[in-house]
Amino acid sequence: RLLAFDPKVTSTSIKNEYDFYRPFGKETPIVHGQYSNLLYLIQVRNALEAYKTRALSTGLIKLKEGETVLDHIDYLNMHLPYSNMGKKALAYLVRHEWRTTPRWKKLIEKIGIEEPRPKDPRGTIESILADADYMTKDHEFTKLFTKTKEFQDIYEAKLASSLIASKMIGNLYTASLYLGFRSSLEFEFQKGVELEGKRIGFGSYGSGSSAMVFSGVIQPSYKHVVKDMNLEAELGKRKKLSLEEYEEIHENKRSVDDSILEPKKEFVLVSVATAPESSGERKYVFSE
Repeated sequence: RLLAFDPKVTSTSIKNEYDFYRPFGKETPIVHGQYSNLLYLIQVRNALEAYKTRALSTGLIKLKEGETVLDHIDYLNMHLPYSNMGKKALAYLVRHEWRTTPRWKKLIEKIGIEEPRPKDPRGTIESILADADYMTKDHEFTKLFTKTKEFQDIYEAKLASSLIASKMIGNLYTASLYLGFRSSLEFEFQKGVELEGKRIGFGSYGSGSSAMVFSGVIQPSYKHVVKDMNLEAELGKRKKLSLEEYEEIHENKRSVDDSILEPKKEFVLVSVATAPESSGERKYVFSE
């Protein structure tokens, strides 16, 4: 057994938004990038707040003076549409959690400027995005904050290892959260870190928009699973695509049986049916 989920603390935040969606009849989605990023941050923060309430009420976590819930989570795994989004999420959550602690006051003194506040105290997504002055100042503040030793320490300790696989593979959408978990396990284990008993926090996000925060504890038998992890070997031979090759694949101009790499000991797609009664049906064969 690898992980035991913490009971009765899983929390969600759900809101009806159109930040990323694919209209009927379209092959490519419509995305409002800045809007979607902000929704991600706000929704995960809301879910973390609900998680904290449940973790404290159930006794899972007991906070001492000056502590935050993040102090009781050893590793964080976030939804990663791209690897740097994990760093943005960590910075946002740490700012939110530290804001009422003595360490935040000391950090503000070190940064040298006050944390900016939006003009509209309601802090709605629409009002924040419309507040250009706040957005500019907040961006600059975040850059300064993420350069501090305090942030760098928590980033390296809790998040950095989970981003390695994402940088190698790219966006797996829903699976990116669990790829990050696998990445944390493999690369922390390689560093010789003892992981038994460590609490893992998960921050999931889905456009539309919803977030979920949950956690679990690594079990004593984890080494039986983690010792054989080798992402580089599993990925196998790779090839850097030319722009022309990428565009062919992205625009579905390349035949399904025209593989970039010679398949070996794996299932490969050989055809996609176009007849009305079986449209979209895929046929695979195993290639030796």
